[in-house]
Order: sequence, then C-alpha cells, then structure tokens
Amino acid sequence: MAAGISSADDESPVATCSVKDKAALLSVKAAITEDTTETLITWTPDTDCCGGGWAGIECDASSGRVTQLVLQNPAETNDTMYMRGTVSPSLGNLNSLQILIISGLKHITGPIPGSLSNLPWLTQLYIENNEVTGSIPGTLGRLSKLQALSFLGNSLSGPIPAEFGELRSLLQLNLGKNRLTGVLPTSLKNIRSLQSLDTNGNILSGPIPAFLGSFSNLTLLDLSDNEFTGPIPGSIADLPAVQDLSLARNRLTGKIPYSLGQMNSLATLSLSENMLVGIIPESISKMSKLWYLNLSKNHLSDPLPSGLAKASALLCLDLSYNNLHLGRIPDWITRKEMTNLHLAGCGVKQCLSTWKPIAMNSLLSSIDLSNNNLTGDISHLLKNMTSLEKVYLSNNSLTSNLSEVSLPDSISILDLHSNKLYGSIEKLFSDNISESCPSPGGCLEFINLANNEITGRIPEINGERSIKWLDLSGNRLKGGIPTSISMLKKVERLDFSRNRIVNKIPGAMGELKELRWLDLSWNGFKGKIPGQMLGLKHLKYMNLRNNRLCGQIPQAKPLTVFPASAYAHNDCLCGSPLPPCKNQKL
Repeated sequence: MAAGISSADDESPVATCSVKDKAALLSVKAAITEDTTETLITWTPDTDCCGGGWAGIECDASSGRVTQLVLQNPAETNDTMYMRGTVSPSLGNLNSLQILIISGLKHITGPIPGSLSNLPWLTQLYIENNEVTGSIPGTLGRLSKLQALSFLGNSLSGPIPAEFGELRSLLQLNLGKNRLTGVLPTSLKNIRSLQSLDTNGNILSGPIPAFLGSFSNLTLLDLSDNEFTGPIPGSIADLPAVQDLSLARNRLTGKIPYSLGQMNSLATLSLSENMLVGIIPESISKMSKLWYLNLSKNHLSDPLPSGLAKASALLCLDLSYNNLHLGRIPDWITRKEMTNLHLAGCGVKQCLSTWKPIAMNSLLSSIDLSNNNLTGDISHLLKNMTSLEKVYLSNNSLTSNLSEVSLPDSISILDLHSNKLYGSIEKLFSDNISESCPSPGGCLEFINLANNEITGRIPEINGERSIKWLDLSGNRLKGGIPTSISMLKKVERLDFSRNRIVNKIPGAMGELKELRWLDLSWNGFKGKIPGQMLGLKHLKYMNLRNNRLCGQIPQAKPLTVFPASAYAHNDCLCGSPLPPCKNQKL
C-alpha cells in the first residue's frame, strides 16, 4: 500500500508512516508486557510513526518506511528501568529497516526471531544485555549488508552458526557473555573485512583456529572466558592491525609464541589464567605500543626478559601467581612510571621501608604485592602514592603501626590481612573524608585487616561511610561495638570474629539494612541477642558461636533460619533453632 503524503507551509513533502510498518511496530509493542522506561507510551495507533513522536523510530522521508528502530535503556544501571516481554517476529515485516537496536532492557526473553533474516537492508543488529534464549538462527547469514552484529549479554545457547561465514560485509561480531558451545566455525574465515571479534564469556571449546591470523583488518580479538585448549597458534602474530588481544581464562597450554613480538600495533595483551609454561619471550619487549600486559596465573618461569626495561609504553603489568622467583622488585620496575603493578606470589623478598618507586608516586592506582615475603613499614608508601585506589599487600610480614598510617584520599580497597600490623585503627576511621571523592561517604569501600596484631577498640564512626566490606577478625580488639556502627549504611559484610570484644551486641546493628554476612564468633559478647536484628532482611550468613550470650533467640526470620551451630557454645541461648527455653527470664 502506498504511503500517504503530508505537507506543511514552505516545507518539502514528508511521507507518513507506511501502514505495513505501523502495524508491525504495534505488534512489537504488543509483545512487551511491561515498560518502565516509558518509551512505548509514545507508540499510539492514532499518531504517525514517522512524525517524530514515536520514540526510537526514524523513517525515510520520501517513502515513509521505517529505517531505524532503537529501544535502549536510558539508565541501564537502574534496576527499576526495564522492559518485559519478547522480541516480536513482526520485526521481519520492517523490510526497509537498516538499524535495529534492542539494548539493556534486562527482561526481554524468548528466542531471536528467524524472521529478522527478511531485512535485506539491515546494516546494524544489536540485541544486547537482555535475557534472550535459544539458538542463534542460521538464516541471519542472509543479511548480506550487515556490518555490525552483537548479541552481547544474553543467555543464547548452541553453536555459532556456520552460515555467519556468508556475512561478507561484517565489520563487528560480538557474541560475548552467552552460553554458546562448540568451536569457532571455519566458515568465519570468509569474513575478510572483520575488524572486531568478541566471543568472551561463553563455553566455546577446541583449539584456537589458525585461520584467525588471516584477518588483516582485525583490531580487537577477545576469546577470553571460554574453554579453548591447546597452544596459542603462531598465526595470531600475523594480525598486523590488532590493538587489543585477550585469550585469558581458557585452558591454553604450551609456550607463549616468540612471534607475538612482531605485533607492532598491540596495545593490550592478556593471557592470564591459562596453563602456559616456559619463559616470557624476550620479543614481547619489542611491542612499542604495549601499555597493558597481563600474564598472571599461569606456570611461567624465570627469568624475566631484560628487554621489558625498554618497553616505554608499559603502564599496567600483572605477572602474579606464576613460577617466578624475583627476589627483589626489579630496578627497572622501581624506576618506571606505572599505573598498575601486580606481582602477587612472585617470590619477592624485600623490605618495603626502603623501596622508593618515586616515578610511580603520583600515578600508581593499583598495587598487588600480596603472597610474598615483604617486611618493614608501609606508612611512607601509602603517604607518597597520592593516586592509589587499590592496595593488596596481604600474606606478608609487614610490621606497620596503623595508628601512624594515613591513607590516600582516593583509596577504595585496602587489603592488608595476614601480616604483623599493630596499633589502633582509630586514625583510619577518623581521617576526614576528601571532598574530591564522588561518594559523600568517602571512597573507601573494602577493608580487610584480618589476622594481624591490632589492639584498642573498634572506633566510633563519625558520619556516614561508603564501606561495604569490613573484616577485622583475628586481632586483639577489646571493648564493645559502638552504636555508631549504624553509620555503615552500605555495609554488606562484617567480620569481627576471634577478638576480645565484650559487652552487649548493640541494637544499632539492626539498622545495617544491606548486611548479608555477619560473624561475631569467638568473642565475649554478653546479654541477649537484640530484637532489632530481625531487621536484617538480607542476612544470608551469621555466626554468633563461642560467646557468652543468653536468653531467647528472637523468634522470626532471618535469625531462626540459621543452623544451631551458629549459636553454639554460648552461656544460655534457647529457642529455635536451639531447644526451647525453660524456666528462665526471656
């Protein structure tokens, strides 16, 4: 049916919406049972779908045919913004469609309709971050003009269709974060124009095919988080344009090919969490543009390539958890300007009191030297590194007095567990919150000081804090829990176990509405369990064993759903899940 024509004074005629397309769009709307984004309320039968009033719709001005449909969540991180429903097969009736985007709507379910293969002009197809299931229709291989295809972040299963090899115009293929199985089909080698291939987060298996080295225009290759086996094919080094390469978290074996050093365009390389052996090839130092190198959690051995000292672009280095025995942190690392330095479990034996990485002081944002044999004081390190956000120094022999430690304003993660740290932690909680931190409760979200020699009391919490995880277990803390603990409004995990804390459990604990994990075991808490703790509706784990608590356990969820072992070895607790109370004041 021909589209009608409307005109306005002094304007070129603009075609009204095709009757066929309007009917298809209303069918698309009908397949959506709930729309909290309020996008589809603009799609009404009595208005023109090409008049600019239908959100996400664009049309060809001369024909009135719909050329673009974009349903995108305006606030993807907001859990209250979503659409619920299915992808309507009626989309296949929009024969002039060039761009189709259904992204971030969270609760779109059901299969990808095979009718999408009836869209001969389609150049972009994005159905991302929803709950779409089933297999990928092989008939999509008919979309000869398709340049970008992404089904990222759904629950698709089955193999990658061999028919995708017919998509000769394809530049971008993203199938990441699904449940796809099988191998990379050999037919993909026919897509000579491919610039980006991302299959991360699936269950793909078999060897990494050698034909991937034939994609001369490829700039991104991400095969991480799958079950690929065998060696890294040397042909990967034949990719002249690749800037980002990740083969992390697979089951790859063998050595890192020496030929990778010829990848002159490479900026990021991640081969972490595989089973690679041998030494790190000297050729890697020839990658003049490489700024991110992650080889962690393999079986790589000494020595480090001396040429890495000349890798001028290198900013982020992770060699953690290999078979390396560095002894001292290499001088070239100490002198280098870096933003991320991770050498956990690398056999470093060094006194941090004398380590002076001056070049990193204003740049380093993340440091991981955990699981080594470090000694000395860390106060100067934390004071001088003004940009630090993440600090992992656990499982060492550090001996700082925490009452003399000042944290950088930007720090968000502080993991110092299993050292020999001592003194009071009051200063860590009393320092003023920097106005430069975007959160009003400060940047610090994760604190793990477990298994040290900390003394004093749990400090008062002055003002609301952003802390989500606080572990002070296995220390020598005394006194009680202050009522100001209620200021930790965002805390999800609290562990004060194995200390010398006494007094009553404060009722203010019941105000920690986000709390999911609570361990107060092996202390000296007295009195009753406060009834206010029934307000901890999200609590999934609790341990109050080995204290001096007495009286009836508050008889409601969540406190009655924990096992009896969570309350064992107290003075006289009773009531479910323990035996009923008898002849005592409750």
